[in-house]
Amino acid sequence: FLTNNSEAHCNILTLFDLIHGLDKQQTEMMAQNQKKLVDVKREISNSSRENFALEKEIRNLDQKIALLIRNRITLEEVIASSGDMTHINRTITLKDKREREQYGQMFYLLQTETSYIANLARMVAINEIDNMLQTVMFTLFGNQYDEHEEHLLLSMFQSVLQEEFKQAKSLSTLLRANTALTRMMTTYTRRGPGQQYLKQTLTGALQEVTSKSDLVLEINPLKVLESLINEIEVKTGKTCNLPRNSSPEIAATIPEVQQKIAPRIQELGRLTNCFLDILLNSMSSIPYGIRWICKQIRDLTRLQFPTATREQCCSLIGGFFLLRFVNPAIVTPQAFMLCDTKLSANTRRNLTLLAKIIQNLANNVQFSGLKEFFMAPLNEVLDQNRERINKFLEDLTRVDDLQDQLNIDMYVALARTENNYITISLNEMYFFHSLLY
Repeated sequence: FLTNNSEAHCNILTLFDLIHGLDKQQTEMMAQNQKKLVDVKREISNSSRENFALEKEIRNLDQKIALLIRNRITLEEVIASSGDMTHINRTITLKDKREREQYGQMFYLLQTETSYIANLARMVAINEIDNMLQTVMFTLFGNQYDEHEEHLLLSMFQSVLQEEFKQAKSLSTLLRANTALTRMMTTYTRRGPGQQYLKQTLTGALQEVTSKSDLVLEINPLKVLESLINEIEVKTGKTCNLPRNSSPEIAATIPEVQQKIAPRIQELGRLTNCFLDILLNSMSSIPYGIRWICKQIRDLTRLQFPTATREQCCSLIGGFFLLRFVNPAIVTPQAFMLCDTKLSANTRRNLTLLAKIIQNLANNVQFSGLKEFFMAPLNEVLDQNRERINKFLEDLTRVDDLQDQLNIDMYVALARTENNYITISLNEMYFFHSLLY
């Protein structure tokens, strides 16, 4: 307890100085952390762009290898026509200040006035889609964790989707063709938030399948019969009496084949329910942008096709969420970094069969026809899950309106003090320049 006023005054000033010093330290620490965060985000953006470029190069190499085999072109010709991947990380700065300013203004308009990109997406040729995707997804809107950029990118999707629905003549062909829009939608799901969701949601369920390399769930009767004959002959050392050249229908009637298939159908049904349970419980983890695209698909379907049934609407939503987003990760988990081990042929087939079941659930159709009649017993699994998967797809669309988010972004942007910048290659600049002019 202090009785001297001057002493108390000094102590109070000392306390204020101490608090001010702590505030200053905290401010400096926050500034350092924010800088680190910006650097990490930039690194993620650059890595995503590099991965996309590498995937594009792999596709080109696959095509060249096919040409090499078919046409016997020389290896030198293949190498001469391949891209030089050493320039991916190369940085070049335009020396002319006026050029930098003009290109800066051009790309600022392309980024903020998304109708320009939407119009270009409808005009771009098929062979130029990859170049456009690389620039749009990983350069103009490359900061995958910046809400403002994310909302601008979604507003661009809105314009392209509206035009796609206006031009569609029937629901059966909508969002099915390989267009700039469908490729952009698929590429959008490969951005950071989507990849994080897949890893968080599917890793455990995939582990149950991928960890059992000897697990066989094949139910195609011809393949089961062939495997059974080989197994018997290896075990006994004698020729098997089972008919080798059977039709699929006859193979399906053989008791030994039926005994092999029955428990596999049960296991496929169990695994399907396991995957669906995990998906249906992950609603709160699904990125806003992916849910918002689902909402646009629903709203535009109701607007352009007022007589569309609930099942047709859910089929279109499922075509995006399940077929373009979830299923690729199930079929090829290594490509999505959801699995570290090399998959056996059995495991790849098991995952393909699971994806087929989910695909039919997404399309709201049953297994039928002669080609894959052996999948028909799994229609029971489809019937058991159809209602809950449709409800899940409908619930996906219940998100806030994008315009509300954009209005908030406008006010937040007014308070920003840092400069807005993008890192873009000369090839990307030339490509967009040629598209515009």
